[in-house]
Amino acid sequence: MRRSFKLAVLAIASVLAVTACGGNKKAETTVGSESESVSEAQSKETSAEAATEEKKDESSAEASSEANISAEDLAGVTADNVYTNKALNLKFDATANDMRIADQAELEAMGIQSEGKLELYAYNNNYTKIAMIGILDEGTDLKTYMDEYIETTKKSNESLGKDALKIESTTTKLMDKDVPAIVADLTMGGVTQYTTQAFVEVGGRIYTIATITTNADESSKGLDMFTKAE
Repeated sequence: MRRSFKLAVLAIASVLAVTACGGNKKAETTVGSESESVSEAQSKETSAEAATEEKKDESSAEASSEANISAEDLAGVTADNVYTNKALNLKFDATANDMRIADQAELEAMGIQSEGKLELYAYNNNYTKIAMIGILDEGTDLKTYMDEYIETTKKSNESLGKDALKIESTTTKLMDKDVPAIVADLTMGGVTQYTTQAFVEVGGRIYTIATITTNADESSKGLDMFTKAE
């Protein structure tokens, strides 16, 4: 299991890549209808413009807010076995989930070279449950990354047989928000590893928030371990 988890971490860190006819009455009716249609169309257009402007304002406010995020807030903080990230408004309480957050010495002992791309690596006692937060390389196109990740994962596991791996891009819930994700089930030696990677972009960074477990029931709610910081 540890080998598989290590590969998952490295995967995150490495790419971390109309007929006119009739009388006057009809004509009047037509004119009236046209006037109503024009008025209705103008009303709809005005409403659409207002909605568009409102959305632009919201987007601008959000972009402005993200632009003001400090480098300090983008980096998570770990204290007392709890990881917090202000930019993501995210908290991970390892103790509450019967897990431990690995420190740098532990990561090095596992042979994991994060190179600043791994924000969080937490595990339980028997390594059957892992939680991770990584940062994709600057300039990474998310769709391209997801497509390439899926294809690479398929190729690297071809020797296990066509039924060993199930992997797809999808949308999942993370702290009550719909976010893009990759979900994979990989079976080796009679054990299935369930992986979910959710992706969140903030402050010009793309974070990948992942859970890996051998428990099918836990896999469906693994991301629930990540809660809002505020």
